[in-house]
Amino acid sequence: MEKRLLFILLGIVSIALITSCAPQKYVHKEDPTFSFDIPNNTASDTKRFDSEVVRLGGTTNPYKLPAYVVSVFDKPDGFTLSDAGQFAADDFQKSYPAASRFSVLEQKTVKLNDGSDAQAIKLKWKWTDMTTVLKTASVVAVKGNKVIHYSATTIYAGGTSMEELMTNVMTLQLK
Repeated sequence: MEKRLLFILLGIVSIALITSCAPQKYVHKEDPTFSFDIPNNTASDTKRFDSEVVRLGGTTNPYKLPAYVVSVFDKPDGFTLSDAGQFAADDFQKSYPAASRFSVLEQKTVKLNDGSDAQAIKLKWKWTDMTTVLKTASVVAVKGNKVIHYSATTIYAGGTSMEELMTNVMTLQLK
């Protein structure tokens, strides 16, 4: 009887641990609807711009990095996903006018986990202090007449890897 009880307790603890490690989802229920997995070690942060729907900041440093931001824009006339790299760079340039040296390191067509078409973009840029170099992984997708830009940004020379940032933003789902 004791062994059986022990196995039952181990099973319950195992299920609890698995459930607690599973990523939580952010679900945006307004138009346009979308969702994404909330990265570990983040917390809600103050939105800084009207286009921002959600902003999460890292909880392991005072700079709140990496910063995860989902912004939604009206789709510009003639916009196609091939414009996404420049669109992402322009989004940051407009948001942070004193920032500089935006470079699109990579841009490629991807399918999100729900089958939606998107562009995955890797950027390198300088923060407004003109010294700090940042890296950003972004996914840009179109849903109806809206452009959704999900980005993750941190210090270029350390912290979270570009691959991990990209893995996080690739959890965006439009369906």
